[in-house]
Amino acid sequence: MGDTYDTSQYISIFLSEAEDQLEKMEQDLLELEKDRNNKEVLNEIFRLFHTLKGSSAAMGFTLMSEVAHKGENVLDKIRKGEMEVTPEIVDLMFECLDALNAMKDMVANGEDPVMDVEELLEKLENASGAAPSKPKEETVEEKEEKEVPQKKEVSTNIDIELNEYDKLILEEASQKNLNIYYIEVELSPDALMKAVRAFMVFNKLKEIGEVVKSVPDASDLEAEKFDKGFKLIFISKEKKDIIYNSISSISEIEKVDIREIEMKDVVPKTDEKSKVAKEEKKATSSAKEESKAATSKTQQKPQKKQEHTIRVSIEKLDILLNLVGELVIDRSKLAQIGEVLEAKYKETEISDELRDTVSHIERIANDLQENIMKARMLPIGQLFSRFPRMMRDLSRKMNKKINFIMTGEETELDRTVIEEMGDLLIHLLRNAVDHGIEPEEERIAKGKDPVGTIKLSARHEESHIIIEIEDDGRGIDPEVIKEAAIKKGFATPEELSRLSNEEIINFIFLPGFSSAKKVSEVSGRGVGLDAVKDGIEKLKGQIEVESVPGKGSKFILKLPLTLAIIKALLVEAINITFAIPLISVEEIIRIRRDEISSRVKLVKGHRVIKLRGMVLPLVSMGEIFGIEEEEKDPDRLLIVVVKTDQRKLGIIVDELIGGQDVVIKSLGAYLGKGRLFGKIPGLAGSTILGSGKVALILDVATLVKDIEKKTRRE
Repeated sequence: MGDTYDTSQYISIFLSEAEDQLEKMEQDLLELEKDRNNKEVLNEIFRLFHTLKGSSAAMGFTLMSEVAHKGENVLDKIRKGEMEVTPEIVDLMFECLDALNAMKDMVANGEDPVMDVEELLEKLENASGAAPSKPKEETVEEKEEKEVPQKKEVSTNIDIELNEYDKLILEEASQKNLNIYYIEVELSPDALMKAVRAFMVFNKLKEIGEVVKSVPDASDLEAEKFDKGFKLIFISKEKKDIIYNSISSISEIEKVDIREIEMKDVVPKTDEKSKVAKEEKKATSSAKEESKAATSKTQQKPQKKQEHTIRVSIEKLDILLNLVGELVIDRSKLAQIGEVLEAKYKETEISDELRDTVSHIERIANDLQENIMKARMLPIGQLFSRFPRMMRDLSRKMNKKINFIMTGEETELDRTVIEEMGDLLIHLLRNAVDHGIEPEEERIAKGKDPVGTIKLSARHEESHIIIEIEDDGRGIDPEVIKEAAIKKGFATPEELSRLSNEEIINFIFLPGFSSAKKVSEVSGRGVGLDAVKDGIEKLKGQIEVESVPGKGSKFILKLPLTLAIIKALLVEAINITFAIPLISVEEIIRIRRDEISSRVKLVKGHRVIKLRGMVLPLVSMGEIFGIEEEEKDPDRLLIVVVKTDQRKLGIIVDELIGGQDVVIKSLGAYLGKGRLFGKIPGLAGSTILGSGKVALILDVATLVKDIEKKTRRE
């Protein structure tokens, strides 16, 4: 393997392993903080630090390896009972974890993982004790007396074939009184970076001797063309225990077997007897290989079960999904062609075959679409796992005791949505800590538990996912919101008097709105919740608030399972097919001609209808997009009621087509060109229907905002 070994090809594997290890470390440290006597968790954290130390060293990230090593030393002291788990030690280990995370991110960004960690290393050394321990002062003879049997064991049972050059090297080594060793190394079954581990073994051995031969050879080891172990012929002046300790110190090494061999056993005299023995050995080896081949099915299956998944970029899945969308469209076209041909060539063999083929393609297309959608889904627990540490740090910073509860981590959501949700949930959780949970003294005075509770939950509900952030804090007082809204000029007292409490509470989502009496490091700067609302609307979702003053608040996020395919209501208006996301559809109402004059009124030039005691503004597609239209059915009004953030709007349409799953396609460069799409809000994209016809997808949130602004201006 030598100096030409290139570790760059293993960067992605290293980063994947490191990310999983660091995430598990964080979870385990939080668990250890709760239960300081949990030896199982402590040992798991130690193992993770040890593994990361080895893999980062293998990749040449010396500083990262050193930080992990110092952290490992502290944990080792605790394992041995020489130290106790204290809040200060947990804080130190979190500081160590943060440094490792920062260096991991530097590697991911293509940078060298180098940063100023001198102070951290000093803290870790002081915590573990920098003085050398007694075992380190033991002589080689003392170690040999403990670890190596006094009687010299010589083995002749080796199965590495040597060429003439190898034999020459061994003869020279024997003349120089060097030791010749046969070494078998077995890796852990769950070791992913096997080639890196082999490289580490070679590097360690190169420091104290010379590797003469390996099976498999160096090129196969570098290409990971081996199962879980390899064998070496090694020469060195060092004793067996030194070599053993050097190899076994490498992480993910399961077993090391070292046997000393003599020169006469590896380079025998060439006589008839040795030739026969060699032939017998070859025959035996061949028989063994045949036996292995005969039983390979039963032996290899358990080993291959470890590789259950592969990492695929989201871009590739997006491409696959788009291709499936095209396939669905062509499938529908093919079905229509089939119907025409079947009508023309009734009850013929070719029409039967075509019908069967179309049916088969339809099943395949449906299965492909379903499975690709599943491939895009991830448990939301991957997102939730980052929050316990954040909540711990926030509670300490704010000096508030908080019981943080998470449920529904197994709920699956499109990975694109998960990636976008992180910052949004951070905003909501920080607000729950700062604005929601009261200080301990205030909670006690109110007769509450001094420990506040914040719950983060996720669940499926029909074709959507519901995420809730709930706290048992002070709640949101509509009167306080009114006062702040008037003070900041968001509304007049007269305007506020016409609004419900739910509508008043929604002022917290306006840009620049804040009811905080003082600015803190956590929140209160008038930013955050407006960004949350905008972010959720970009994800085609909705956010609602339920709050009881003095009891607590609940933020409810309703999101589509995926951004690629949505359930939509197809409608016809102004001779165009529109798709309205079902997540926004509240209800559909029909008004007969004889009711129109009594129910539909004009307010400031706009049509409105009174629906269950609430005034509902009405708008037609022609009014939205500035296109003249004729009423197709003057005897009735067909209205689709949509809702976003407690605000409702009635959209007048000509015809209902029905519900359908639609693949969202961006309007891209076409948006902004032409008469219809020139800078007109209210369009979220387009979709191609099975008939090949294009339908425009409405952006309900933007549409409602725009109509509301126009109404207020007038």
